Parts: sequence; C-alpha cells; structure tokens
Amino acid sequence: MKNAPSPAIAASLALGAVIFATLIAYAPGLSGGLHFDDYANLSALGRISDTYDLVLFASSGNAGPLGRPIALLSFAAQHHAWPNNPDDFLYVNVSIHLLNSCLVAWFVYLLCKARNIQEGQSAWIAIAATAIWSSSPILASSSLFIIQRMTTLTGTFILATLIYYLKARSKIEQSPTSTIIKLSIALVVGTTLSALSKENGLLLPTLILVIESTLLSRPGVQHSQLWHTWKLTFLALPTAAIILYLSFRAPYTDATLITRDFDLTDRLLSQAEILWRYALLAFLPQPENLGPFHDTWNRHIPYFYTRAAIATSLWILAICTAYRIRKNHPIALFAIVWFLAGHLIESTTIPLELYFEHRNYIPLIGSAIAIPYTLITSVSSLRSDQKFMLLLAYSIALYASLYNQTTTWGAPRVAAEMWHINKPNSVRSLLFLTFHLDQEGDPGTAERVVDEFIKNNPHHQQGHILKMIYLCKRNALHDNYIPNHNFVPVGSPIGFSTWAAQAFERIYQLRESGYCEGITDTNLIDFGKRLLSVPEIYQSGIGRHNILALMSAIEINRHEFTNANQYIDEALAARFHLDTLEVALLVSKATGDHHRMTNLLSAARSRSPSHPVRSIEWNRQLRRLELLAHSTP
Repeated sequence: MKNAPSPAIAASLALGAVIFATLIAYAPGLSGGLHFDDYANLSALGRISDTYDLVLFASSGNAGPLGRPIALLSFAAQHHAWPNNPDDFLYVNVSIHLLNSCLVAWFVYLLCKARNIQEGQSAWIAIAATAIWSSSPILASSSLFIIQRMTTLTGTFILATLIYYLKARSKIEQSPTSTIIKLSIALVVGTTLSALSKENGLLLPTLILVIESTLLSRPGVQHSQLWHTWKLTFLALPTAAIILYLSFRAPYTDATLITRDFDLTDRLLSQAEILWRYALLAFLPQPENLGPFHDTWNRHIPYFYTRAAIATSLWILAICTAYRIRKNHPIALFAIVWFLAGHLIESTTIPLELYFEHRNYIPLIGSAIAIPYTLITSVSSLRSDQKFMLLLAYSIALYASLYNQTTTWGAPRVAAEMWHINKPNSVRSLLFLTFHLDQEGDPGTAERVVDEFIKNNPHHQQGHILKMIYLCKRNALHDNYIPNHNFVPVGSPIGFSTWAAQAFERIYQLRESGYCEGITDTNLIDFGKRLLSVPEIYQSGIGRHNILALMSAIEINRHEFTNANQYIDEALAARFHLDTLEVALLVSKATGDHHRMTNLLSAARSRSPSHPVRSIEWNRQLRRLELLAHSTP
C-alpha cells in the first residue's frame, strides 16, 4: 500500500498508543488518597519551609539503611501539597510509571537487537512487552501507593542504566578499553542513584549478570581476559556480596522473632508460594486478591508446610526445565532467573513483611518480555496477524483489569469497604475502613465494624484497643476495662508496637478534650505500663519511647516530677529524641536540678549522628536547648 506508514513510524505510533492506554488506565486512580506508610514516612513534609528544611528532610529517611535521599528529595520538592493534595503526588507517580514504560520499551528493543533479532520483530516484542508490563494490575500499588515512588524511581535509574549498558556494549568490538571504562562508570553511577532511591537498586549488577549469563554471548574483544575480569569485578562480586550479606541475616535475633510472627524458615517457605502468587496475579489477575492489604498472610494458613513444599518443588522444576531448554529457548531461563534475582533482597532472609505487590515492579519485566518474545520468535504455527491479535486481546484484558483496580484506588471510601470485604481479617484493612468512617462522621458504623472484627479475630489486640477508642469517644470506657484486659498480641504482631503507641496517645488526647469520663491519670499510666509489658512493644525503640514520653507528660501535668523523670530517662534510653530531651531539661530546670541538666546535655553531645546533615541539625538544636537550659526563668 502506497500510504502505509513505515515500520518505524508504525512502531512509534503503537508505542504511543500503549503509553496513552496506560495513562487512561491509571487516570481513575489519580483521585486516590494517603495510606498507612505515607503518613509514617512523609509527615515531616509539613515542616518544610526553606531549602535547609528540604535538605534535612531528604537526609532524614529511616525506611532503609541508606536513607533513600533521592526519593525523599522528590517528595520534598512537593511539600506544598502535603497532606491536603495527595493527587499532586499521584500525578508525579503515574508520570514516573509512564516514563518507565518508555524506558522498558527502549531496553527490550536493545536487548532483542543484542540477540540479533530482526528490526521489525525487535520493535514489536518491545511494544508488546511494554503493554503487558505497564498494564499489569499487580503493579498498580507501585504508583498509587504514594510512598512507593521509592520503588518506581529506583526502576527509572535501573532501566536508564540498562539502556546505556546495552548501547555501550554494542560498541565494545570497536573500542574495548574505552567501552569497559564507560560501562564501569555507568554501573557505579547507576547503582548508586538506584540504591539511594531504594536499596533494591543494589541489584542492578545482578540483573546485568542475569542478562549476560542467559541471553548474551561473550563479545569477541581482543582482550577477552579484560572482559572476564570486568564481569567478575563489577557483576559477580557485587552479587556475591549481596548474597553474603543476606546469609549473615540468619538466624534471626530474639528481638526480631518477638516483633515478627515468623522465623527464618517460615519466611523462606512463605516466599516460595508468595512468589508463585505474584506471577499468577500479574498475568492472570484476580481482582479480589489484589490490593494493598496482605498482612493476613502467615504460617498459620491451612496446610502451610504442604503448600510451601509444593511451591518450592515447582520452582526447582521450573528452573531445571528452563536450564535444559536454554539453548533453543534461553528466554525462559532469563525470565525465571530475572524474576528471582529481582526479589533477592526483599523476598529472602531480611525480616520484612511477607507480602507486598509493589515488590514486583522490576522483577516482572523479564516475564513480560518472555511472553511476546516466545510468541513472535518461536511459534511458527500462527501467522503474524494472528500473533498480533492474540497480544492485542491479552493486553486489552490486562488494561481492563488495571482500570478496574485503579478505579477502586481512586475512590478511597469505596476502596476501604471493598478491601475489607476481600480481607476481613486484615488489621490494616480494618484501620483503613474505620478511618474513613470516622472522616465521614459515622463512628457508630465504625464501632460495629470493629465489633465484627473482634468477634472473628478475638486474639488480634489491635481490634480490642481500637474498641477502647470508640468506647472512650462515647464515654463508655470503664476504668476496670484496662486492668482486666490482656493486651498481649496473640495474633499477628505486624505494626502492633507503633500503632499501640499511637492508640495510647489518641486515648490521652480524647480525655484531654473532655471524653473518656471516669478514666483517670492513674488509669492511663496503668494502660501504658500494660502496653509496655507486651514484648512486641517493649522491643520496639520507637513504640517504647512514645509510650514512656506520654506517661511522663501525664506525670508532669500532675506535678509528679520524680516519676516523670524516671519515664523520661527510660524513654531516652529507648530512643534519644531531642523533643524528649527538651521536656527533660524543662522539668529539671523547673525543679532546680542543674546537675541533671548538665548530664542530659552531655549525653546529647555524645550522641551526635554520624550522618553529616543530621549532625549539623543535631548540633544546631542542641545549642538551642543549651541556651534554653541556662536562660533565666
């Protein structure tokens, strides 16, 4: 046909259609709201007023060992939108996903070209893989869960580095030494930027090693020893270092075993099945099994060990089968190893929570490539137009499922009810639903939801403490409820320590506002002591600190300064926080205990953080507290 567009133009138009379809599919989710980890990690955005505050926030991260400053900096740039305009954050998140979709297409195209696949096939494999990956409903939480920008931004740096790697590698025959230098610099820079967004970025060398080991042939450079040495130094050794680090995370400490409802064996066995569930839900989505709340997954599920044994056996079988057919079908081995390598940090020995959908963001790329790659290059029984129609129909089905998911995410009140219906035993779904019912001014329905949860989950103490809050609101909380109740969390303790401290503060605030009639200071102190007797809470530095700090405030209000000092000292021992130090100094100043003030300030000076930015802020605040301590009353 004379007017038919060139293959390059057709491919560009098709990619544009994929990106547009992804935008349309995510559009309903842009009206979504904030979730549990958003508050925990981003609440300090409200205190940013200048550049110094912005830098301080970016360096204040504690979600991972590296602090994730690049991701936090991207949030700090939007501090004006916190907390009333979550849609601003979601627009950026979805934009990052659209950018990553373009990068996936580019990466897959270059990967196919490196495999010597013809131009046209490479382009259509790249477009189809992008459509499958970008429309996978299991990835919705990666963009619509605001804090998971950490995950998607890491993906941006990983994909950009992979693209540069493949482009530079294609020229290694012409200039081996200069190419090796470029690859080295790119890998170091890319891994650093990725890891400073989220620690998964450390897997970048491992992912490249997977590509080199399964899909690419060794380049015929003049100095082959140089290539082997480079691979060993920049790919194999970093991978070995990660595996060695992960092995040192075993066995779990007693403190970890107290705060998690699993040991190392249980976690690894759980992941064997969970990884299969990820793969199934990614490509054969089941709406009722998708969403942000999976805290009900634990070793107490029926036939846990039997299921784990079957899942483990299936992984071994899949790997062995893929290895046997690797010469004719290397894409199968690539997809499986890439998927498992992508989960190496979050789904092995580190005692993270067991199940989160966003962990699949990068790992699913390999499988998304394998589907069109196999269909287009290996299935000879179908014509090209038939293959196209199959991929188109499958992509449309995925987009429809994704649209259904994002529509739910975009209506938080409806989502809260649906997610709780689908996960009625999830503590987090309970808290999310009751939060929205409270926002609507319907505490009566919220309390009935709590009652139903307690009826079905009598051992989950979050339900019982939440019930206390509602009793407090309607002045029906009796003073004998506290000493006669067992607050030990027999059920899953995930998040119990921090949440219990927040609930304690909530009850205190309600009483200060005129609710909780009949609940005395002594009752509240007793409540705090009973919470601290729970091992899960006591082992948490933040939870223990927050409860003790509030107990000290109660004692200060009734001028029991000896008890207040005791609780303050215990709070500072749990977590040396400058706000608590300020309270301690004010109490010591009021009681004329100058010796105690001197000791407290000395202890604070010895605890200056090693992080340079945090150290500057610590010392600045300390100078303010020293002036406060020595000022005239």
